[in-house]
Amino acid sequence: MNIPLLRRIQKAILRYPKRFLMSDIAQSVDCGTAYCIAGWAEHLMRLDGKNLSRKGRFVGQVALGLRSDEKTMRLILMSRWPARFQGIDDGSKKAAKRAVARIDHFIATEGRE
Repeated sequence: MNIPLLRRIQKAILRYPKRFLMSDIAQSVDCGTAYCIAGWAEHLMRLDGKNLSRKGRFVGQVALGLRSDEKTMRLILMSRWPARFQGIDDGSKKAAKRAVARIDHFIATEGRE
């Protein structure tokens, strides 16, 4: 698990809440491009000049260092998040804070929840 990258994603989500939407990896919005967690991982790695090989998995999974498809789905699909972290995906500060808390929980449980 790439914890430093997850922490960078948290900072990006809090700094740009309108550019965080879990409904798609990347989509055009009024303020630019909005990304989900996997999309932010991919975007930040590309900004660092890293060209990630898919190795049979999607780039976000490789960037996040998640070997298990099950762990990956627990992080990138809001429907797989524990109920207390689920909610409206609207680009609001509240949604961003909820996602940051979800990432904290994911790290704390080593991806088990």
